[in-house]
Amino acid sequence: MNKYTKYLTLKHSWSGINCLTLIELIYKEQLNKSFFKVWQRAEREDGTTNVARKWFKEYTTQIINEIKNWNKISLPEITEYDIIVFRSKRGIINHFGMYIGNNQFIHIMDGCYATISELNDEWREQIYSVCRYKNEMV
Repeated sequence: MNKYTKYLTLKHSWSGINCLTLIELIYKEQLNKSFFKVWQRAEREDGTTNVARKWFKEYTTQIINEIKNWNKISLPEITEYDIIVFRSKRGIINHFGMYIGNNQFIHIMDGCYATISELNDEWREQIYSVCRYKNEMV
């Protein structure tokens, strides 16, 4: 059984599992590591979290540029657990996936279940960057 199969039962939810929190979950369960706590930026004073689509689109580019514990790498260097950052046609970061090997990545899209997709030309055209987590884990 593929070690990523169990994640394919997870359904997208802005307040639960989305493309970023799916990767966070995999890092925590498989590597016992946390790559960053993106939702800290979305916490409100009352303790609830604002994880609406508007928040995601407004802050993901800023967050990516501020993360100090990632190294940007070139696509030919990609290995398992590298994070793929996708952009829209307008250049706005809009999706994340995690490379799992064999030219495949795991991700979850709005309203869907997590899935494993081939990193084909259509997906490659949308790549903003590929990031590898540094050894100094948080």
